Amino acid sequence: MRTVVIISSITFVLIFGIIVVASGLLGEARRIVAPAPIADSIDREAADRMYRDLDVERDRVQRENELLAAMRLTLAAEAKASDLQRERLAVLIEDLQSTRVARDEESEREMQRLAKVYEAMKPAQAAPILAGMDLEVTLDVLRRMKERSAARILAAMNPGLAAELTVRMGMQGERG
Repeated sequence: MRTVVIISSITFVLIFGIIVVASGLLGEARRIVAPAPIADSIDREAADRMYRDLDVERDRVQRENELLAAMRLTLAAEAKASDLQRERLAVLIEDLQSTRVARDEESEREMQRLAKVYEAMKPAQAAPILAGMDLEVTLDVLRRMKERSAARILAAMNPGLAAELTVRMGMQGERG
């Protein structure tokens, strides 16, 4: 029995010693693995700052994206309005061209009618009337007359005016 007590005592001391040594090693391992409390608070502050900075940057990027989306919508609306304006202008240009053609045709008919009226008059009566008109109108009327009638009217006009009208008619004949 005594041997059992001795063996039990020795076993107890060995187990207790191993526990004490093991707990000392564990405590040392904790100190090595665990960061210092100061470093831990510094790392947390840095991480918190980084997260705040990321939140601010995310908000800025989100605002910019919203602004870009609004700008895209505005640009699309302006492009649509511009297209509508172009279409309206095209219609207006077409209307103006058709109006100009109609006006030119009417003007041509009127000049033809005036030419016939002055051809029907005696040259001595037509010459002073045409001499008093605007030079361009007189040229248009004379150009539309038969050559023989125009020559008789020019002969009845002041020689200086007749010469100028003849030169201008010749110059326009070269161009046209």
